[in-house]
Amino acid sequence: MDNLIGYNQLEQLYVGESIVVYRAIREMDGRSVILKMLKEEYPDPADIARLIYEYNLLKDLTITDIVRTEGFEKQQHHYAIVLEDIPNSCTLREFLFTHKLSIEDFLQIAIQLAAALDQLHETHIIHKDINPDNILITKDGKQIKLIDLSIATQLSEEEQVAVNPEVLEGTLPYISPEQTTRMNRSIDRRTDLYSLGITFYEMLVGRLPFEANDAIEWVSYHIAKQPVPPHDIIADIPEMVSKIILKLLAKSAEDRYNTAEGVKKDLQICLTAWEKDHTIPAFTLGVQDRAGMFHIPQKLFGREKEAYQLLEVFEKINRGAREVLFVEGQSGIGKSSLINEIQKPIIRQRGYFITGKYEQYQKDLPYDGLIQAFRNLIQQILTESKQRVNYWRDQLNKAISPNGQVIINVIPEVEKLIGKQLPIVELPPTEARTRFELVFFDFVRTFSRKDHPLVLFLDDMQWADTGSFNLLTQLLQDTEVNYFFLLCTYRNKEIATTHPIFEMKTQLEKANISLRTITLKPLTQKNVMQLLNETLNTEEHIDELAKLIMEKTAGNPYFVNLFLTSLYKNHQLTYDTTQGQWVWDIASLKNLPIADNVADLVINEISRLPEATQEALKIAACIGNQFSLATLIALQTQPAETMTRLLWIALEEKWIIPVSTNYKLSLDDANIMTNSMKIVYRFSHDRVQQALYSLISEEKRKEIHFKLGYLLLAEYSGGNESLLFNVVHHFSICLNLIKKPEEKLKIAELFSKAAYKAKFSIAYDVAVSYLQAALQLLGDKAWKEHHDLVFYDTLNLANCLYLSGSFEQADMQFNALLDKAKTVLEKVKIVQNRALAYTVQSKYTEAANIVEEGLRLLGIKLPHSSSKFVVVWELIKTKWLLKGKKPSDLLKLPIMQDPEKIMIMELLENMATYSLVANPGNYYRIACVSMRAIHYSLSYGNHPGSAQCYLHYALIEFIRGNVENAYELIQVSIKLCERYNPSQLGTIYLLGMRVFPWKMSYRECLVYLNKASQLNFESGNLPYYQYAAVAIISMMMLANYPMAEIEEKLKNYLSDYQYTRNDTVVFALKVYL
Repeated sequence: MDNLIGYNQLEQLYVGESIVVYRAIREMDGRSVILKMLKEEYPDPADIARLIYEYNLLKDLTITDIVRTEGFEKQQHHYAIVLEDIPNSCTLREFLFTHKLSIEDFLQIAIQLAAALDQLHETHIIHKDINPDNILITKDGKQIKLIDLSIATQLSEEEQVAVNPEVLEGTLPYISPEQTTRMNRSIDRRTDLYSLGITFYEMLVGRLPFEANDAIEWVSYHIAKQPVPPHDIIADIPEMVSKIILKLLAKSAEDRYNTAEGVKKDLQICLTAWEKDHTIPAFTLGVQDRAGMFHIPQKLFGREKEAYQLLEVFEKINRGAREVLFVEGQSGIGKSSLINEIQKPIIRQRGYFITGKYEQYQKDLPYDGLIQAFRNLIQQILTESKQRVNYWRDQLNKAISPNGQVIINVIPEVEKLIGKQLPIVELPPTEARTRFELVFFDFVRTFSRKDHPLVLFLDDMQWADTGSFNLLTQLLQDTEVNYFFLLCTYRNKEIATTHPIFEMKTQLEKANISLRTITLKPLTQKNVMQLLNETLNTEEHIDELAKLIMEKTAGNPYFVNLFLTSLYKNHQLTYDTTQGQWVWDIASLKNLPIADNVADLVINEISRLPEATQEALKIAACIGNQFSLATLIALQTQPAETMTRLLWIALEEKWIIPVSTNYKLSLDDANIMTNSMKIVYRFSHDRVQQALYSLISEEKRKEIHFKLGYLLLAEYSGGNESLLFNVVHHFSICLNLIKKPEEKLKIAELFSKAAYKAKFSIAYDVAVSYLQAALQLLGDKAWKEHHDLVFYDTLNLANCLYLSGSFEQADMQFNALLDKAKTVLEKVKIVQNRALAYTVQSKYTEAANIVEEGLRLLGIKLPHSSSKFVVVWELIKTKWLLKGKKPSDLLKLPIMQDPEKIMIMELLENMATYSLVANPGNYYRIACVSMRAIHYSLSYGNHPGSAQCYLHYALIEFIRGNVENAYELIQVSIKLCERYNPSQLGTIYLLGMRVFPWKMSYRECLVYLNKASQLNFESGNLPYYQYAAVAIISMMMLANYPMAEIEEKLKNYLSDYQYTRNDTVVFALKVYL
């Protein structure tokens, strides 16, 4: 690379993934300095921000044991921190390669390290990456300095978000259990003490306490594996030194030292004793450790039984089970905290833990929680090794191809993994629903396997949409979904007995699906006393305080923590250094005007924040439970640096939590502004968002949602199509603010598009709400100005109403729409859709009658009776029209263009299908309708429905003994289907079996039957999939296949009963057993 101007004699010391470190001579003063530079010529903005962030931390530090910065260089595309060069120094790792430490040497270096770390912690910085490579030591061992603050944090506690172990912050062999993101714990300064303990262990023993083969093993060992005591490995190591190290390596932060100062003092005791007579008498550790730090232990109190139940169920999952666990209780009772305890055993089993949360103010987003969860899963997978990503790509493509687009429409991130997919053919409602469910089941099954169980946690299901409940209920009845654990939480006191969650439970119980419900109750006074004991490190005088807390909080864990924290912040709970204990005045506390409910207490505490921070948080509450810094900046038109400072106050107070580690990166450089797009926060609890939202007037809320709608619309219009539902969600709250006619039209079209997408994903209830919003925006006047848009929105609304089970409301819409129809074709379109509504109710006779009414509107009268005479007459007319034509000539016909004739063809196709289902024995009727359709095809061109008509005619020809002609007509049907309507190929192949055995061997017939089976299953046409199953078994018998192979095939088809639910087909299959 090019040298930085002003520096020469560069000597490369280290090369990392994004960083390169040089020793150089600074021309200005001839001094040797260290340059920490970005490696790439055009670095990523996040890497630049990280370097600036580290520089900003260092430049304000005056600690002697932290390497000092001497400036920051930005020259063209090069960025570098200039650091002091410590003469005759090396990293601790290099030092350990060349030095065998005596106990005295170890203690002297360890005391320096503890002192350095204590100094850093006193400046409110957590290092997060203590290890021998980030410690400089002079070659005489007399001086040490800590280096590399690139991932350090200035928060007193930093929440952890579960990520793939491959991309964890820090150095894997040295990270603390809580840094693994699987401990359900935030990190504080004690995380550095664990890393210090690993470093001490390595200094004394000469190796790490654990040796792992991959990232998952490292994580698992840090969480659960106990290290061998150093003195058991090397007998010369004093037991007290060994105990200090083991205390540092405690899995729970509460069992470690509180401070690095406490570590230093115990090490000094050891050094004094060792220097005296080379022995260290036993003493109590941590006596001089500061106890005045306010920390509410991050552990569950009073939940031992429930935690055991949770882990017990997970063990069943590891044995291949499919389980459901509901956790119910009031807000703040600890439902999520309990469930998050399962992360530790999941990582041990190399499983996936994915979470999704439904939101109170975003109930109109279809499958919102499910989508969040599986987005999280795909993001985890994309951060795995290239080999694993390729593995998952292959597995998913095998599982969901050729219908991958069905999943991508709901979870766009899947396309990043499996690539572009074939377009999806639109299907009738029943087939569309079946296809969506089957593809989703295949998608889930791919991830829930023995070598990687899948745990899906859906939070706040009281706010979930109906579609989510329906999909989950069907998924859990799929017997091929194993190694799968569904965890759901809901507030049982906030929902009626008619809530979909109870119907879901009923359906699962009827299907004998294993499910449990855990009801979390408030903490008892004994539990609160235990919490106080561990927080205040005393058992004395806490009974009255516990009683007061119970009176104020009713034992709600979130309220208890909030209340206790409030006392500490307001100096009503203080640490008396002279007494060496926590003190409070119980009489004063009883008289305090403290809020008696969570909402009021949250509001009171938030009101203490600066006004500007409060305003920023109120706007964030309108965005959602999660919000990006970029969105907030755009809404408030504040500089990034200003907004970051405002949110930092809320971060320190733990009202919001960063979703990723990028929150701390500097944003004061114009080149780094793009990085703000990646910075996302979430509210620490629903109660916080709700409290803030309640503080905004209704009109102000609408104004914010209005701005949000347009802000997200710009991003959506720029190509981010996944934002469509979010855009219309915000506009749905402020419809009355959309005034201009052109804007109403534009946004109404967005609602229409969102409704179509929701309908395609079988989220019919949501689609109804979107269409109602669209029609409200358009108003009655739009029937004159935008008739087509209003007509099709209303028609779509009627369709979505019947698809969601609201048949009477759908009928009302159809009737109202008939009055608004301008043309015969519009009236016929209404009739056609109304008939489809009757098929969803399995009323096929009524549906056929309605279609016949539509044909009459178009001047087509079908014979009242379908006798043999009528069929013969239609056959004569068909023969006459086909005179002189070979079957292959039918492929040369033009494509039908006339809209009226196309509608007639569609109705005739509907008529044939509905009549067949209503009365399969009345084949004369079907034959008449099919031949009438052939007449239209011959006169006006081929239509996608022509293939079915030619097939029916082929079967008539076969009955009449014209086998050759029948076979050729079937081939024409196949070619037309391939050309215009591939979704019908499975049906053609299957019905063609009446003829195929006369023209090919049984084994050749099986090729077509297997295609029919696969195609019908993929297109959701389960009745014909079932018929294909019976035909395949019969054909295998005729073809003399081995019985073992036939039995295996039979078992596979019988296992599909869960999808088909067709007892007649099952009976037919069992005949062969």
